[in-house]
Amino acid sequence: MHDVYSATAADTAVVGSILGESFRDDPVLVHIAGKDGLADVLYPQAYRLVYAALGHTYLIRDDAGHPAGCSMWVGPGQSTDDLSLGTILQLTWTVLRSHGPATLYRLLKLGQVTSPKHPKERHYYLNAIGILRAGQGQGLGGQLMEHVLRMADQEGVPTYLENSREQNLAFYRRYNFEVTEQLTPLPGGPPLWLMRREPRE
Repeated sequence: MHDVYSATAADTAVVGSILGESFRDDPVLVHIAGKDGLADVLYPQAYRLVYAALGHTYLIRDDAGHPAGCSMWVGPGQSTDDLSLGTILQLTWTVLRSHGPATLYRLLKLGQVTSPKHPKERHYYLNAIGILRAGQGQGLGGQLMEHVLRMADQEGVPTYLENSREQNLAFYRRYNFEVTEQLTPLPGGPPLWLMRREPRE
């Protein structure tokens, strides 16, 4: 077993590096931003400005003791919908400066489609989970998942995610997630699988 620990503001670069590499070729982000994707820019800023304060981002070390995996969650009763104007402007400027107005428009459109799909009741939302290539095959992704799923079960709340890779469906189903809807959030873009897990006794 590897220790799962909470990320802090000091881990912004680590979180950004892990998720930036893991989502560099994400089908939805590539469709939004082109072949170079958006993850390297988006995840460090999103964590620094939003997710660090929520306190549900977790890191895990590989067999060599290096941070190699990360999961970024929104906890029950928390929301990313009520961001301050300053935070919105910083995130907007980051995307606009690095990728231009067309990318910003598609990113905002994605949020408009997916945000209303989130469960209305208290739940844990998995925004992102990723393992560096060097740490894959060590069970790190499963341990990151189980860390939060145990909390969800103890609190009796469901868990929700949006999966952008068909090959990852089996991984999530292993942890009792089921597809509730498949949709194409952007015209001509790749599909998303919305998945939900009910709490276990």
